[in-house]
Amino acid sequence: MQARTIRSPANGRPPAVDAPRHASKKVVHACDDSKRCDDKITRLEADVARFKAQEAKEHVTFRLIEDLLAQDDLYMMMDVFFAYVEGLFPRDQRHRCAVFLLDADTDSMAKIVPKLCSVEAVPTTRSIAAEVASTGATVSARDLSRLAAYNPGVDLAPVAAATFVAFGLLDSTGDVFAVVQALSSAEMAPFDLALLQRLGPILSNAMRKAIEFHDILLSQRTQAALLHIVSSSSTEETILKLVQRVIKGANHIVHCESVTLFLLDWPRNELWSLSSSFRRSNLRFAIDGCLLGAAALSSAIINVKHAPSDARFDAAVDDRGSGATTALYVPIGVHHMNDVQPIAVLECINKLNAHKEPSEFTYEDECAFEAFASEVAVILRRRSQETDYLKLLADTKSESLWAERAQSQVNLLEAFTSKPCSLQSQLADRLSDSFFNSESLSPLPALDTPPRPLTQLFKTKSVDVPTVPRWSLNVFTTELETLLSYTQNMLLDPVMALPNLDPSVVQNFIQIVQDHYHPNPFHNFLHGFSVLHTSYCILKDTQAVTVLTPPDRFGCLIAALCHDIDHPGHSNVFEVNSRSALALLHNDDAVLERHHAATTFRLLQNEHVNILQGLSPDEYRYARKVIVRAIIGTDMAQHFEHIEALEKRWLPYARTADPLVEDRRGPALAGFGKSADDRIFLVQTIVHASDLGAQVFPTPIALKWSNMIAKEFAYQALMETAEGLPVTHLHVDDPLHMVESQHFFAARIVQPLWHCLVRFLPKLDHCLGNLQKNIAHYESEIRRLKQLSPHSPRKRLRPLAHSEGQAIPGTTRCTPAKFNSFRLCSGDLKTQLSFSSLISDFSATSLDTADDMGGIDDVDDDD
Repeated sequence: MQARTIRSPANGRPPAVDAPRHASKKVVHACDDSKRCDDKITRLEADVARFKAQEAKEHVTFRLIEDLLAQDDLYMMMDVFFAYVEGLFPRDQRHRCAVFLLDADTDSMAKIVPKLCSVEAVPTTRSIAAEVASTGATVSARDLSRLAAYNPGVDLAPVAAATFVAFGLLDSTGDVFAVVQALSSAEMAPFDLALLQRLGPILSNAMRKAIEFHDILLSQRTQAALLHIVSSSSTEETILKLVQRVIKGANHIVHCESVTLFLLDWPRNELWSLSSSFRRSNLRFAIDGCLLGAAALSSAIINVKHAPSDARFDAAVDDRGSGATTALYVPIGVHHMNDVQPIAVLECINKLNAHKEPSEFTYEDECAFEAFASEVAVILRRRSQETDYLKLLADTKSESLWAERAQSQVNLLEAFTSKPCSLQSQLADRLSDSFFNSESLSPLPALDTPPRPLTQLFKTKSVDVPTVPRWSLNVFTTELETLLSYTQNMLLDPVMALPNLDPSVVQNFIQIVQDHYHPNPFHNFLHGFSVLHTSYCILKDTQAVTVLTPPDRFGCLIAALCHDIDHPGHSNVFEVNSRSALALLHNDDAVLERHHAATTFRLLQNEHVNILQGLSPDEYRYARKVIVRAIIGTDMAQHFEHIEALEKRWLPYARTADPLVEDRRGPALAGFGKSADDRIFLVQTIVHASDLGAQVFPTPIALKWSNMIAKEFAYQALMETAEGLPVTHLHVDDPLHMVESQHFFAARIVQPLWHCLVRFLPKLDHCLGNLQKNIAHYESEIRRLKQLSPHSPRKRLRPLAHSEGQAIPGTTRCTPAKFNSFRLCSGDLKTQLSFSSLISDFSATSLDTADDMGGIDDVDDDD
């Protein structure tokens, strides 16, 4: 079929019949073009509007950044952030939001919810927040119940007809440091989500700088507080002036409406106040049934956010008309490892911020008060007999007379003869000689009556007590009563004890020694017992006992037990630099060691505790010589000279194959028995090696001791800074610095001494094995920490949650780095944590709250 052809006319115009159709097509095309232009204009206008809206949001974001950077308080910073997120959903009644800050070394996150003013520790497992934290992915859903990872105990609670979104915030290194969850009626715009995620590095850095600024302020406040009490150990000040210094110091840490120091009268089961009784009425309360007493009974800091709602609150005791809302109760003179009862409780009521507005006590406040309380405890314990006197005087004298006498140096004899004593039996006799002249430099007078009753600690006066374990003993998991029984057993061991030793006198001696060890982080009774136990094991397990005479052996044990008695928690360097009374008394030479020796024999002047009373004058002089020289021999200034002397003694036998072959008195060891001075040198060696013996135990125990000494070093650094002295321990919060210090101590200080000792006493070779394992652990940690970011000494790789024995930074610049297996014990995790304790470094891992190291799970040294 042929196609139809329409021929054009001669003029070239189309036929008339087709003209209308062609015009219609032009109109249609023109309309389409116009519509396309309109659509394009509409789209362009929409894009312009969107861009303007985005620009406005970016301007809001810039203002947010300025507001964040202007904040120096982390709580205010989080409030600003929450206000920004809430502004993304105006007038949305279904809007909810929460932020989870990662604590990456542990199984916990800090959940912060706005308006509730709460910070809750939640696990990092089995939740949407945990999933986002581990993967970095964004989760969005309308029905939370359909998400397998949803955990109602952790994640936000679902809201009807609301959209859920969860996303991570990254720090400058690309790691998730926080997870944000939000619920709203409408979905979060992708641009808003992108803006929030872009805020991550800025928010992380702002928080880190705020933490550093806060750490500096906390350090300054703590140092100012310590500065008020560093001179309070002087006996020239009255006890009330001392208490006033303590209260002023506490107000430098936090400003409160009321600060009161309550002393504890355990025989009467009462609390009483030195600071207020002569001004108003004699404040004296029963310990039971109040928050104040709960702090004393639990020996733990109690931080109350709303006191009246606490079940332990007693308005008559805990309020006293002050309108108590927030309260902090700090026990003074406690040490959980020694099960020591506190001697006082510091009560702080209603904390005020810089604007004089009520605020809550934080975890940082608790840390600062812990260091402060450690120093106050030493001073109060040294002045305990004065406080006993004032307590007695408050009972027996009128209020006005008590006020007059309490503020001046008093005539104790007149006070006790004017009215019978009603405090304790024979207390007047005890106190009549308890004060010493204000010109005296010795802070510890002798007692003329027995120490406090022993019936609660020693169930029987029989010497039939449990056999003392050898090197398997873990002092951190052993009850105090058992340790005291072991001490009695060691001193009464027939191989060690002096003849005709009265067990009751031994018990009294042990008790008074324990009473004169202060609750320092390291130099406490637990350390004294550990050195005694190590010395005992050396004597029992080696041939050293065959060289030494009975006075040598017994003197060795007494010196080991008392070698750090009345230790103030400072080093000799601090005593000399601060020009303390002890440094002046002992002419800057082995200041603390000479004080320990002098304190030991001052206590032995009491006939009820004098375990040397059965010796003849010549025997007593020799025993005293052994004990004094052994205690002074623990002075680290003599350490390398001591090693050199041991090397010289070994040199003649260095080429001998085995000088101790089945010979109980081998030629090398027998050289120590040639004279009294040789035997005393061996005793010095045993006590000194035992004093440094923490690192020859298994790693879990060695690391625990490392944590304790690091804490004491941090306290000394605070004191040195407060007094303007050279700081001997810098960067206490830096884990690498801490591990390097411990490695140097173990490898360069402890190992040479124990290597020399094992030459003479080869049965101690297993101790060297433990020491070498501990040194290897420190070396491994140093390698791990040096691989981390050079930009931050506190920057760490993210290990497993239960990484045993890894070093982690301190919570603040003032608190020491630690080995994480001992950070917290089971059940000790605070439900209310501050930002500084949870986000000490957002670019890295934070605190470890797992106490999983085998054998010492139930012990905590800090917190």
